[in-house]
Amino acid sequence: MTPPSTNTHATLHLISGVFLTLMVLLPSSTIAAQNKAAEAAYEGAAGLVQLQLWDKAAKGYLEYFEKFPKHEMAGHAHHGLGLCHFNLKDYTAAARELKAAANSRGRSLPNPVEVNLLLGQALMKKEPADFGDAEEAFETSLESLGFSKSGIIIRSWDEQNVKKWLGKNKDT
Repeated sequence: MTPPSTNTHATLHLISGVFLTLMVLLPSSTIAAQNKAAEAAYEGAAGLVQLQLWDKAAKGYLEYFEKFPKHEMAGHAHHGLGLCHFNLKDYTAAARELKAAANSRGRSLPNPVEVNLLLGQALMKKEPADFGDAEEAFETSLESLGFSKSGIIIRSWDEQNVKKWLGKNKDT
């Protein structure tokens, strides 16, 4: 009987060979079934959002993340979970999920305008409010629409600009 090799390189080579063999032998139907299960879990939670069953939808999204944390719809799921928390008035949790949605990467991404508008609102409503990050979220939303801070919209609401706006809108 031959003693086991102490050569680390040979051991790693053997392990990688076994792994590749298993990957080839693993039926693609298993992967497809897993993807279908992930899509079903996501769609189930999204359907509860459509019915405005915020608490149940939030639980559905949490189960989805528990089972499929890296699924291609994860960005959309963070958006949906953020919307649930927002409607349940848990603005801190909403901001956390909406930031994750805004920063998500992948093939399927949520609408950056919607995500950042809701994120800005959540940041202003949470305790303590975070007006600086809220403004940044609103700016990102405008940039997604093709507007810039120095564009057609006055974006600075300091005392001077508020008085200017009030003066223009005095009689309206």
